[in-house]
Amino acid sequence: MAEIAAKLTSDLSTATVSTSYSRDYLQKFAQSYPYVWVCAQRANPLDDGRGVTGQTRQKVKIEFLIRVIVKRYEDGVLDNSAELDSLCNAVSSSLFGWNPTGALFPLVLERMQDGQPEESVMNVDIILSTEALYVKNV
Repeated sequence: MAEIAAKLTSDLSTATVSTSYSRDYLQKFAQSYPYVWVCAQRANPLDDGRGVTGQTRQKVKIEFLIRVIVKRYEDGVLDNSAELDSLCNAVSSSLFGWNPTGALFPLVLERMQDGQPEESVMNVDIILSTEALYVKNV
């Protein structure tokens, strides 16, 4: 997650970027805007890891959740959805097709999901994925 956050920090000049692994995550979360959080990762096996003599090899799909947050109501701004859309596009452009260390393939978009409409912030969860191969000689 730190590598993704570092890439976004270098590519985005209009937002603060951090991860949910940050020591002060709870104090920082939703305190300044716009914010981009690298919030979660998940690995799902794509095979059982068997079938190779002398090694255990398992291919996994790794998903990353990036949460983009902007203020819903800001002085002098009637509709902040343009800022949200722009930031989501910037995040997607930065990461789509980029190959993190250890990944077999570049990141691709899985889905985007809007946050709750009744909150005082607007957010979108962007989920990207890649694949990795874990190998251990036995």
